[in-house]
Amino acid sequence: MQLGVSLPDAARDFAELYERDEFHLFALGLRVNHRYGGNASELMENLIKLIRDREQAGRQLRAMTGETRMTALVLALLPVGMAGYFLTVNPSYLLHMWSDDSGKIMLSMAFVLQATGCVVLWRMLRSI
Repeated sequence: MQLGVSLPDAARDFAELYERDEFHLFALGLRVNHRYGGNASELMENLIKLIRDREQAGRQLRAMTGETRMTALVLALLPVGMAGYFLTVNPSYLLHMWSDDSGKIMLSMAFVLQATGCVVLWRMLRSI
């Protein structure tokens, strides 16, 4: 930072430092306002409204995807829980599958498909 830098340049440097969309909008608005004139308080009010609207939309999206996130968690933990239950109640059930070649293939495929499903659900939720 330098002394004597104009406010639009300082805002641009600040936006580049913190890399937030809101700061970039603020810096751009100040630059346009400084060059062509205008009402800076109206710019700030509109920017504040935009930030609040984005935060509210983010909260609403998080609330609407809560059921999907819980479903993904249940689907991820259900097979693990069932395997633990079978190992506790009847250990020979899964151990017999593991000792057989076709059982090993089935358990391995189940594990691979379960892991793939978890990754797909996780990526789907992150893309929202």
